[in-house]
Amino acid sequence: MNIKNNQPLLVYIQKGRVGFFSGSNLAFFDYPEGSVVEMDVRKPSEITNLTKNYIETNKIKPGLVLIVVSDEICFEKDFPGENCDAQREQIAKFLDAVPFDYIRSRNYRVDKACKVVAVNRDIFEVIQTELEELGFIIAAVVPQVMSGVDLSTGLNEEKGKLLLSKIESLRQTASLFEMAKFITEKKKEEDQTSQKRVPVLLVFFGLLILILIAVIIITKPFENPAKKVAPVILEPVPTLVVVVPTPVVDQASKSAELVKTLKVQVLNGSRISGQADLVKKQLLSLGIKAIETGNSTNINKGNTTIVFSTSVPVAVREIISEAVKKSFAGATSLEGSDLKFDVVVTTGLQGAVTITPTP
Repeated sequence: MNIKNNQPLLVYIQKGRVGFFSGSNLAFFDYPEGSVVEMDVRKPSEITNLTKNYIETNKIKPGLVLIVVSDEICFEKDFPGENCDAQREQIAKFLDAVPFDYIRSRNYRVDKACKVVAVNRDIFEVIQTELEELGFIIAAVVPQVMSGVDLSTGLNEEKGKLLLSKIESLRQTASLFEMAKFITEKKKEEDQTSQKRVPVLLVFFGLLILILIAVIIITKPFENPAKKVAPVILEPVPTLVVVVPTPVVDQASKSAELVKTLKVQVLNGSRISGQADLVKKQLLSLGIKAIETGNSTNINKGNTTIVFSTSVPVAVREIISEAVKKSFAGATSLEGSDLKFDVVVTTGLQGAVTITPTP
């Protein structure tokens, strides 16, 4: 059964409690004491248990999930002008002032202004991760101010139904980011399209081989039959053959220079502090300057992954992979399309290196 056909679930996260709404079932739970302090998640396992107990007690089947983050735990600011790119420096200063290590933000164009909304990622990711473990698909994480529903007096059954009826439009226009599940489904579709192209490529390369063979046969000099009947034996004339070595060094240098021009994104998927910096340090040693670091939207419980754009040559990929494996020996390489970067490295929990701070 397609779980998207099941009743969707609404999760409303507030400063001191979390609300769940599924159909006609509306329930609120206060955070266990000490689990969340000043919007900082101190005991994620207790929030995880709270979420799991609600789902199992009410026997809710896995389906789509809409997470709405209350205004009281969001940080927002309006900047004049519709062009958010023009306010990049001011927006960066605003985000730097948000008092959390891991945040998720988005720029919205509202009433000829640029509205920037940021939220502590841990406050919703602990619930998101547990729901995904239970088989749910997170459709969107939406700040209350962009939901289009007045929740100033709180969440009730009527407002819950209204929010769930808008789940698709909110996913497309208001979500803080595109959720991993939807990205995965899109990648599957792309893989299926690529598989359909394989037979066509095989035929194409087969034709190229046949043409190459034909060219060799046509251009090969024919032997003179008369020489076979009455061969003329001549003294061999020494011929000086100059062998020009293949410029392997030049090719290697070319690849090394190409590496320096790459745009690379390094994401900390293990949530262990300093993992992204380890990779960045190795890449900087290669001469790469365009390196952007950040945190992955989901925890990567496996090995570190290296996703290359289809435009990156094999020789360049080997150089990048070798550098990353100096810190993460089990790193695996993948190929992706429609990437904003030439290379995206996401560190994983498996094989993660714990960094001891310098005293």
